Amino acid sequence: MLEAKGTQSRNYARRQIQSGCGQVSTVRLGQMPNSTTVLRVVVATELQREGQKHNSRILVGDPKERKSSYDYDFQRPPAFLSERANLARLCYLVGTFILERSSTL
Repeated sequence: MLEAKGTQSRNYARRQIQSGCGQVSTVRLGQMPNSTTVLRVVVATELQREGQKHNSRILVGDPKERKSSYDYDFQRPPAFLSERANLARLCYLVGTFILERSSTL
């Protein structure tokens, strides 16, 4: 499970990591085999322009699942949904909007 955030403001990425960890920690994937390992990762980028005083930074968080979690159930197999989402992003990137529309659920 991945939550990605970004900013150009100095030190705001720290708050984004905390917020993202709160979001990711409350999700539990339902209907998954018991052998499934769920990784929770939050990434925040703090981009600085060339010539600015500070360097760009990447912050990473790996929160644990909280007890107040709710189930997120897939309507189709997760591998199928990931493939379709990646195809839709690729179609958008190369400008094939017709294929993108037919690829989304």
